[in-house]
Amino acid sequence: MMPKRRQCSLLSVLGIFIFGFCISNFILQPSLEQSAIGLPGLQKVQLPRPILVVGMPKVGTSSIYEFFKCNGIKSSHYCCCGSNRTHTHCGDGRSFSDCMRQNAKSNRKILEGCGDYDVYAQMDGEAGNSIYLPQHFALDSIHEYSPNATWILNLRNAAEWVSSVTNWYGLGGRFLRRFKVDIKNKNANRTKALIDIFDNHVQTVRDFVRTHPTHHLIELDIKSKNAGKILAHEFSLNEGCWGNHNQNPRRQSA
Repeated sequence: MMPKRRQCSLLSVLGIFIFGFCISNFILQPSLEQSAIGLPGLQKVQLPRPILVVGMPKVGTSSIYEFFKCNGIKSSHYCCCGSNRTHTHCGDGRSFSDCMRQNAKSNRKILEGCGDYDVYAQMDGEAGNSIYLPQHFALDSIHEYSPNATWILNLRNAAEWVSSVTNWYGLGGRFLRRFKVDIKNKNANRTKALIDIFDNHVQTVRDFVRTHPTHHLIELDIKSKNAGKILAHEFSLNEGCWGNHNQNPRRQSA
């Protein structure tokens, strides 16, 4: 039988070893940013599909679409249902906006019959003089359709976004109408109203995921030099496919 003193010594050594192991793991645990840009030895788990881009339009949706398409992932942007286009005038197909709105009217699941894609890079679209924005106003329906989907919240500086939508075929006005801002009021601060709309949307998505944790949310600053690296790491894809697409070279009337 082992003497009590020796037993205590062995237990003490074992305790110190376990404590040291836990502390080293805690200290050496990589931060979220380090994990996102990739560190040697980190094990990746395949994220669920479909992948839905839930940020605003004019926040790199074309770049995200091209990134996944370049990597051989079945992707869509704006148009669906047999169309090979990625912007307005979807040819033989339809826009996601049209398909999703029709589903809502017919009490069908929101993306039912809108194409079988792995990536949905832009689901919003024009609705008269307003805008259909399911990633803000129909999150419950999107969740019901795919409760485990991976979401990408694409981000950029809010003031830069306002400049972009204001100069893109009246898109700024569509947002103001959809969020019921009185655009006839000459004293209304349109820039502030649009910034508030953008910030409110970002918080809405974050709050939704917080209460629906089955979704994996990736926040992506499209202006970050690490944007492509983050996407490549998160989805185990080729970083070289990242680039800037659909940039507006000229001003359009608001």
